[in-house]
This record gives sequence, structure tokens and C-alpha cells, in this order.
Amino acid sequence: MSPSDRRINFLFVNSIRKDIWGGGEKWMYELGTGLRKKGYEVIYCGRPDSRFLNKAKSNSFRYYPLNFNSDFNPVTSYRLRKIIKKEKIDLVLLGREKELRLLAPVFWWDSRPSVIIRKGLAVVKNRLRFKIIYDRIVDVVITPSTALSDSLLEILPWLSAEKVKVLHNGVEIPGQVEKGTFRKELGIGENTFLAVILGRLSQQKGHKFLFNALSMLEHKIDGTQVIVIGDGEEDKALRDQVDRLEIGHLVRFIGHREDVSNILADTDLLIHPSLYEGMPNTVLEALAHGTPILATDIPGVREIAEKGGIIAMVPPEDPASLAKSLLKLKSDLSYRQSLARNGKKHVERYFSLDGMINSAEKIFLDTMK
Repeated sequence: MSPSDRRINFLFVNSIRKDIWGGGEKWMYELGTGLRKKGYEVIYCGRPDSRFLNKAKSNSFRYYPLNFNSDFNPVTSYRLRKIIKKEKIDLVLLGREKELRLLAPVFWWDSRPSVIIRKGLAVVKNRLRFKIIYDRIVDVVITPSTALSDSLLEILPWLSAEKVKVLHNGVEIPGQVEKGTFRKELGIGENTFLAVILGRLSQQKGHKFLFNALSMLEHKIDGTQVIVIGDGEEDKALRDQVDRLEIGHLVRFIGHREDVSNILADTDLLIHPSLYEGMPNTVLEALAHGTPILATDIPGVREIAEKGGIIAMVPPEDPASLAKSLLKLKSDLSYRQSLARNGKKHVERYFSLDGMINSAEKIFLDTMK
């Protein structure tokens, strides 16, 4: 089957809370944009007035608002079924377990489109009811990394390995990006060493370990600014930690931003101290922009940097190692430049957005056969 036979319709469903925009949501949007360019119809479904749905709306995608207030809601399930029937959906892509549980009653005894769920993290319980739903409803499970695929198969011994497909994240390789915009906005001079941590303010992202590392360095990193970009449930706790450690002169919180290219163009170092990841888009974006990276040595990052000289890595939850590596990177320009060159070449070769979209298209069409 191909777009020329009949326009193929995909429904992308994501029940993420209204105020959250993370890597999974960005992945769904960029994939939909790429598939639309190839001639497919992509329709989005999410919470009313969510960032996820507003993004689709602002880029002229068709969309359906839907309340996802519980894992079992006959009204929501009925509406899902009605959307799928009305739009003649050929394949449904789900972003979370909640949507799968709401979708399960819809086609339990009825014909149904193909169903793919993307697992960005190994967050699922080994329960009989989940086994039944996966066996009955799910055709393919997509993971962004082999490490995550292996974890899922270990956690869920009943999950067929043939159903699990690895689809590495991909990022657009930027053209020439004007430098100086972000620094000018924040009043940061060219001689200031500018480091950025970019991601949700959650325990998973490891901000507190970075702040502990900064407190160890005292005045060894004078002339440095660490900009915290993002929002989330840990906002107050992290701001309190910065005040308690008396590192407010080093750290600035600026909230959620979408102008990632402008930010990375002016950044001397991206710091990514996460405790766990599937495959972090932030790291891939920094590599694509030629921005040096200091990250924790976790499977999702390790799979990106399969060899040395691409990302500087330290053990997770280790402020002392983080501090030592940060100090080296600040003082060694040639090391940073080497990481930047190697990283950009690596991501262009293995993690391009076009490559990811082409691979996803193949998985989708193969699933529908």
C-alpha cells in the first residue's frame, strides 16, 4: 500500500498534560510533519488547549481535542472509536499507556486499524491485564534505542521480540544560525562561558547533581553562567536548592523556550545530567548544532555516542565527577572544539531527521500489511 493507492490516514494520540512539551511530543510532531510532506494525512488527538494540540493547530494539522481524565472512560473510548471510523484511520500511533487502555475497549470485538505504541521509557508494569491488551491490540512497539528495547523485553517476558522495533530519534541538521541573539537577550557577553541545561524540571533530568557540582567548584569557574531552560514539577525545589547552596550568581532559570537553535548557537556547553533516558533529543540537537556536550553515561546517551570523542561522559548521580569534567571543558577550548566537530559529523551520518522519518514510514507501512 502506498499514498498513491488511497490517501493513508494516521491518527497520532497523546494524552500528555496540557502544560508539558517534551521529547516524545516533539518527536510526534516532527514525524507527522515529515509524513505529511510525503503525502499522508496525519491527524492529532490530545487534551484540549494542550501544548501538544496547539502545536498541531498552529501548523494547520487537523486535530481533535479529547479529555483523558482516567484510564477507563466509556465516553472517551466511544469518541476515539467515532474519530477512527469517521476519518477512516489506517494506523493509530499512541504516545502513552493511558491511551492504550482507553483504546482497548474500542475494537475489542470489532475490526480495527493497526496500532503502534511508542515507548520512550521503560515505564510499564508486568501485569496480566497489560499482557492481554498488548496481545490483543498492539501490533508494534517502537523504542528509540536498543538499550530500551532490551529493558522492555526483560521487564515484560510475554512481549514478543518480533513486535519491538528500534527507531532511533532523528534531528534536523540546521543551516547557518545567527549567533549572538540569545546572549544579547540575556545580557551575557561573548567572554562569559555559557553552559545550558535544557529539559523538564523533573528528578529524572538530574538538575540537583549539577547544582551540587557547581557548589563544589566555588570560584574556580568565575565568568560562567549556567542557564536552566524548562519548567516542571521540580521548579520550586530546584530554585530553593540554588539559594541554599548560594550559587545564584552562577545559575539563572528562564523557563520553557522553543527557540532551541538560537540557544545552542550561543552555547559553549550543553550539560545533560539525566539519570535515565530513552534517547534524548536534546543531546542530538546539540550535536547537530556543533555544541559540545557533557552528559551522564547512561544507556540512551551511550547508544548515541557509540565511540569516544563525541560526548564527554561522567557517571550519573556523581557531582564530583561532573564538577571535574565541567572544569576541564571550560578550560580546554581545543577539547570542546574536537567534541563539536566529531559530534556534528556523527549525527549527520546516523541520526538525521529524514533518515528517521523514512524508517518510521517503512515500519508503519509494514505494520499495515
